[in-house]
Amino acid sequence: VKGELGIDHAFANELLFTDGKLSGVNLKVTSNKANVLMDTIKRLGEEKKNIVAAVDGANDLKLFEISGLKIAFCAAPIVQKHADHIVKERDLRNILPYIKKYLAKLQETPKLAKNPARH
Repeated sequence: VKGELGIDHAFANELLFTDGKLSGVNLKVTSNKANVLMDTIKRLGEEKKNIVAAVDGANDLKLFEISGLKIAFCAAPIVQKHADHIVKERDLRNILPYIKKYLAKLQETPKLAKNPARH
């Protein structure tokens, strides 16, 4: 997903496969994902509008607070309630159209001056 969309940073646990079968998980993200990401977001100086979160459980709802695009992925009803888009199929490729559309919309939006003159 990261490469296909030209995304600079992606945070996820890594699924490990042996002979085409899932053999384990390399945990790269702690249970408090929002805190882990906030450090990187602050360091990079990213704006909320540039952050996309795909969430399944209520324990990750804080990610929606720091995201411009909120996607519920095979998610609990409480997550769906707070999402911009809902993906019910267990195929991460199904989030791509929402991300592409969102990125296109961001590129169309004219950038406002940091300190616009007041009239």
